[in-house]
Amino acid sequence: LTVDRTQWFDPEFVAEDLANTRAWAASGARLVGAYDYYEGATFFVPRPMHGVIARSIPELFRAGVRVFYAESGGPNWGLDGPKQWLAAQLLWNPRADPAALLDLYYRDFWRESAAPMRA
Repeated sequence: LTVDRTQWFDPEFVAEDLANTRAWAASGARLVGAYDYYEGATFFVPRPMHGVIARSIPELFRAGVRVFYAESGGPNWGLDGPKQWLAAQLLWNPRADPAALLDLYYRDFWRESAAPMRA
């Protein structure tokens, strides 16, 4: 199911996306997958998606998604790294705390530069 989930700022969009996902999961399909767009450096406008990823992956999992793919052009680790890392962690455990995961990411990946990189 391909959707531009950066639009998840709109509650109606979220409701429609999740209703569609649940309908596919209930349709008898053996697997339901999500296809997202995590582009950053190669996209016209930076796409800070930490909040969307933190919400969407657990919600999609609860709705029945078991396969995931995201486009992400050549990453700029300052901009795109947290998105990809957070998504990977939530795909392993959709019940994990996204805020705690991002704390770990910035502390362990950026070390002394954690505060300015996070900002």
